[in-house]
Amino acid sequence: MRTYLGAEPLPLPRVVDAKSEPGETWVVPSFESGAVLLRAEDGSVLRLSWEDEPAAENTGAERRRELAAGRYTLVGYRLIARDERKRTWHVSASAVKGVTLDVQAGRENRLEIEPTIQIVERVQSDGMSVSVQGISGAGLSIYKEGKRIPLGFRRLDEEGRKLGEGKIAYG
Repeated sequence: MRTYLGAEPLPLPRVVDAKSEPGETWVVPSFESGAVLLRAEDGSVLRLSWEDEPAAENTGAERRRELAAGRYTLVGYRLIARDERKRTWHVSASAVKGVTLDVQAGRENRLEIEPTIQIVERVQSDGMSVSVQGISGAGLSIYKEGKRIPLGFRRLDEEGRKLGEGKIAYG
């Protein structure tokens, strides 16, 4: 414990946004608003952000985030949506496994993140559990207006009788 507490703080990721210095190549996201954490081959972590300018307002070069060519591993992501009442919803995913982005120099590279939320049900002899996951089984949390919202579930039979209920486990 002493070693942990006495250790140097972890370096913050370098933020890459619309104001960042030019790089060898650029990335454009499939989502409108959000951010991603990418780990470069040298172990450094980058945070590419599209949080302040929704795609509907910025469709051209403003959507580009420039960085060095190479292979990056997706570490986590945050996708933001606003409803008709201007309330903000977002999902945050962590522990993404097996998603890489090969960024080639001199061309536009598309960053595809599927915004689908997966509800995974497990029925076991001692009960039932339900979890919320993002891409590649990433741990996922759902927020409304900055607060993580509790989600519940009910399992019904063919006639609509309740077989079980509980809270959805995040992650």
